[in-house]
Amino acid sequence: MEKYGFVVVVVVVVVVVVVVVVVVVVVVAVVVVVVVKAARDGVLLTILLVVKVIKYLLTTATTTTVEVVVVVVVVVVVVVVVVVVVVVVVVM
Repeated sequence: MEKYGFVVVVVVVVVVVVVVVVVVVVVVAVVVVVVVKAARDGVLLTILLVVKVIKYLLTTATTTTVEVVVVVVVVVVVVVVVVVVVVVVVVM
């Protein structure tokens, strides 16, 4: 009976480990897909936003120093985000 109990325990542990591993893999896969999709959409939306802002500033002849600084900062942030997303996607 002791051997039988040990086998049951081993089978239960193996099943639990397999289930946990499968769940973790599925969750990680879903998170990666969602993050990559959100990142792509976010990058596209941000680029469109920056283009709109730049167009607005170009059409408005009187651009202040503050507006120029804001545009420069936004462009730098977008470039950094794009680079980070690309690196993350490539590493994955």
